[in-house]
Amino acid sequence: TKVKSVRTTTLPVPTHVGDDYPHFILQLPSQNDLFCIDINGKPQTFLNLVSDPDTGIWVTGRMNKQAINFVSFEIAYKNPEMNLSVATNGIKLLNRTVSYYLPWSKTDSFSLEGLKISVEDKNHLTITDDDKATIVISFVKTHRRFLQLSITDGHHFSAGVGGFIGQFFSDTHFEPDQYPDPSVHEAVLNVQGQKLTVTRGLRGNYNQAFISGAQISCWSVSLQENLRGTEK
Repeated sequence: TKVKSVRTTTLPVPTHVGDDYPHFILQLPSQNDLFCIDINGKPQTFLNLVSDPDTGIWVTGRMNKQAINFVSFEIAYKNPEMNLSVATNGIKLLNRTVSYYLPWSKTDSFSLEGLKISVEDKNHLTITDDDKATIVISFVKTHRRFLQLSITDGHHFSAGVGGFIGQFFSDTHFEPDQYPDPSVHEAVLNVQGQKLTVTRGLRGNYNQAFISGAQISCWSVSLQENLRGTEK
């Protein structure tokens, strides 16, 4: 999966996104830094975010009416077979034999064949498994209500992972092939052979699992929803 046309397109990080909360925070396997990804999408349209048939995980997301923030995510697992619908009004879990509801208002958890799903602090949904990437969805409560998605342990994805954010977990490195000098605030990131301009700065972080505080330092990049090549 590749976003082909970003070879010739450099997009600024939008200043209106959720009071500078990035849509996604990624910890890439080959990099020490965090990466903040934003998508300039269409309102109420589901986007293919992660598609990895080899490991059996798919993630889609839907933006709000203003196309500023994400307000729901659908996550599907092949093994164990599980579907999660995550929205600002709660979390629904469904497989062939079990249907379960997790509200944001209390601490709760659910486990199935090694896959653990838990809600903590009325704000954070964490999905973990020993051999799968960890997904954290934070319910951000500013003057808006929206969701922020973070992924760590991305080394569990296969080399064929795709989707808007999934593609960052395969064959991604800085150019030239070395870590940028700490004084540099702009760099070129090679994502599956595609060159993206990224900028370093502080962004809003609602997920305390990464760092204590309201902001994190990360490399930011913005993608266009209408770019081709994001489907498997």
